[in-house]
Amino acid sequence: MSSHFSKKVPITPEQMKQLMKNEFLGTEDVIVGSTTIPNQLRSTKSLDKGEMHFFMEQVFHWGLDHGVQLTNPKDSEFQRARNAQG
Repeated sequence: MSSHFSKKVPITPEQMKQLMKNEFLGTEDVIVGSTTIPNQLRSTKSLDKGEMHFFMEQVFHWGLDHGVQLTNPKDSEFQRARNAQG
């Protein structure tokens, strides 16, 4: 997606990921020891399989709505989860 959008606005793959996380996962407070760091982007590492699948569906459809056809290999875990949902 970053390649597609960088034709209009310079954006790196990491910045694109940050935008998608902000759009669909939001923020949360992160606690490190006794320090609270407010409003940090939610990490995809903390998502369970269902949450990750939902996030990926949102990104996939957002891409389609904005003219980006993301690849989706038939043997990918994402596609297997989509097939399982019918």
